Amino acid sequence: MDDPARLVAWHYWRGFLESLTGGPPTVAIDHCLRAAEIASAAGFHELDGFVASCLAQAYIVAGELQAARDAARRAVSMFEACNDLWPACRALWHLSSAANYLGDWQESLDACRRALDYSTALNDPLLKTAGLWRAALAHIQQGDIEGGLRYCDEALALQPIPYHSAAARAVRGCGLIKSGQVDAGVAELGDLAAWFERSQLAYFWSAATLWLVEGYLARGETTTARPFIQQVIPDLDSRTGFRHREWQKCWGLIRPGRKCGAKL
Repeated sequence: MDDPARLVAWHYWRGFLESLTGGPPTVAIDHCLRAAEIASAAGFHELDGFVASCLAQAYIVAGELQAARDAARRAVSMFEACNDLWPACRALWHLSSAANYLGDWQESLDACRRALDYSTALNDPLLKTAGLWRAALAHIQQGDIEGGLRYCDEALALQPIPYHSAAARAVRGCGLIKSGQVDAGVAELGDLAAWFERSQLAYFWSAATLWLVEGYLARGETTTARPFIQQVIPDLDSRTGFRHREWQKCWGLIRPGRKCGAKL
């Protein structure tokens, strides 16, 4: 249709959805970079923040964490400069995710706080829910399990849509396992991995599955854990995908009490 603005949007949303649903990370990144090229050539600088935000998620899934953080920071800066708070929240979530994996807890928690502030200002239940479970994950990963579980409960109290409900429950399951409430965590995660798989949300499916594996291994149930690990292996090995998930998979293969390189 010779409509560069819509073509830019098509490419960056395609990249965003490729990364969310398990497409090859390189394809997702290429779509976002193509969107950036078209926007630059056409002078659509008002779209740069959206491109950078989607690119940040694509880089996170690919394991390019420094690039992800840089892209997320650019997007946040652009959206905050024009007081466009809804997309600023999404960019802040990406910034929090990248910072989590880099171990920069202060930046992650600050991003979560700002996103929650903006969702409150907009009085948007969807933004509040997503911001709460992402804040929960940040707190749990940096060791504040109790605080993270409180955020999960707040998110679920808002009666979110199915995706955000499943995400909040999965994060809560992870937190319960890490807090020593292993049976409760396994029960929480039991049907969620299958739900994410049915929904073709491969990125969160791999996370929920490996958290469930962590619970089974904490109970010493290696036989139960094995098929779940084996289910994740082809998914990760078939693409140049998320390195943190690859580490979790290998960790599961050598636990408990196995030497590195040993087979489960």
